[in-house]
Amino acid sequence: MSTAIMRSAIDYIRDMRNHASAAHPNHNEITGLQLASWLETCIQEVIGKEPEGAVIEVKKL
Repeated sequence: MSTAIMRSAIDYIRDMRNHASAAHPNHNEITGLQLASWLETCIQEVIGKEPEGAVIEVKKL
């Protein structure tokens, strides 16, 4: 996935987490398949990636 598309996907997931959670009454419906897909995206594009650049420098502190 390209960086721009990945950022867009992660931003969407974050927005849905913030606006469609049980803590915020709303009219959004989230299915189990959507949650599984978002989890897969987060694992592949964020958690599973090796840190690079400034992140590596921060770890030195």
